[in-house]
Amino acid sequence: MGSESLFKKIKLYVEEVTSMKYKTCITENIKLKTKQIKKKFGRGVKIKISSSSRRRGYSANEINTLVNLKKSGYSDKAIAIQLGRTYWSIVYKIKELRKEGLL
Repeated sequence: MGSESLFKKIKLYVEEVTSMKYKTCITENIKLKTKQIKKKFGRGVKIKISSSSRRRGYSANEINTLVNLKKSGYSDKAIAIQLGRTYWSIVYKIKELRKEGLL
């Protein structure tokens, strides 16, 4: 059974139990998460929603810089700041470079 058919099956129940709407409606889910985040961190917090479609590859220059910085003892966080990348992007790229034997 694919996820699409699962959503179709539970949609009827979700319509009956409105408090469950966030489970199948992305707009409701975002509203709920925004409310929770603002309650926890304050109304002034800025929320950015990312998308995997924004993924940008690494240039050869960025890879060389990453390798050199890592070999020089820089932390993953420091490398991320230097390259203008997220911490997790750097973590995954380092893992990939190690698998390829480049680091």
